[in-house]
Amino acid sequence: MLNDRIKQAEFEVLDKINSCNLEKQVELMTTVPGVTSMLTLRIIAELGANYHQRYSTAEAFSKAIGVVPANEVSGGKLLKRRSSHGNARVKFHLLSASKAFAIHGKGPLKAWFDQYRSRVHYYKATSALARRIAEGLWWVMVKNEPYRYKLDKVETDGTKPVLVNNRLIDLATGEVLKSFVEDC
Repeated sequence: MLNDRIKQAEFEVLDKINSCNLEKQVELMTTVPGVTSMLTLRIIAELGANYHQRYSTAEAFSKAIGVVPANEVSGGKLLKRRSSHGNARVKFHLLSASKAFAIHGKGPLKAWFDQYRSRVHYYKATSALARRIAEGLWWVMVKNEPYRYKLDKVETDGTKPVLVNNRLIDLATGEVLKSFVEDC
């Protein structure tokens, strides 16, 4: 009974995407790893649909959410280390999404997280991942194009490799140069 009510409420919330003409924006925002349509609606509800126009940089957007460290330094000495203030509700949901991505995610961002996690504490690593996701959200909306991983340069025979279904493919040979998904 409770599950039915939750599903009904979620359906009504997701129906707002169509009624408010947010299809394109939600579609772009969900291309960022770890971001769901419910998270995009939370961000739009809290920060507005034009959040990318309100903040001049991705760092300013991340700071408004509160996923940027607010270190106080004087004379080269670190006096305080804490997370910055920001929108607590969006910060909570973004950190939850980054924790879920840290467990279930795939691709280069997950590889970066695992490598960074080997050096620092889990909370610091998930906060850094949340910042990367927030900056990805800002860039997706500013450039008005889907999220793309920054790929390493791959040697090809004069043709550019193409990313298809999370696999980097050489157009000349059809060979898979690099795969970002685990094959079953």
